[in-house]
Amino acid sequence: MKNLKVIALAFIACTMLFSSCKKGEQTKTAMLCYKYGWVLEAATTSPAYQLSNGTFCTDLMTEGYLEECELDDILTFTENGAMTITPKEVCDFGYQKEVATTWSFNEAEDQLTLQLPFFYNDNNTSFNEQFETCQIMSLTNDELKLKYTFDDYEAGAKKVYSFTLTYRHATKKEVNK
Repeated sequence: MKNLKVIALAFIACTMLFSSCKKGEQTKTAMLCYKYGWVLEAATTSPAYQLSNGTFCTDLMTEGYLEECELDDILTFTENGAMTITPKEVCDFGYQKEVATTWSFNEAEDQLTLQLPFFYNDNNTSFNEQFETCQIMSLTNDELKLKYTFDDYEAGAKKVYSFTLTYRHATKKEVNK
């Protein structure tokens, strides 16, 4: 009877040990490659970004930088470095269909290089095929937060902007819309 208790106790201890290790050992790649993908939840800029109509915005989602049809784009990453941008609502101003592309981490896995879904080519006939390198501010099981910093030249003067893009897991319902 005593041996049975010791064996049962050892089994429970091993089960707890191995199940807790699994959760703590999840790689950044595994967290990024969520099966339903990621959808934009918040997008801000610093300093305020000047729009084509002359106004300024700090919230890219609600103040006129991003169109309503761009807010539901789903980014899906796979472990082999493939990425898909899937727009759910098509914009009326130009091209917007599913695009297969790639992604990569830098060696330290603190930067992510990818195509940003709301950058288009000059004619608005396709997504801009240029890859952007973003600083990873947060990558957890629930959140992907990126900082994209770029130079913009307004009236000959260089201005540096930082876009902070926060993504959340897309839901099965959003994917199947």
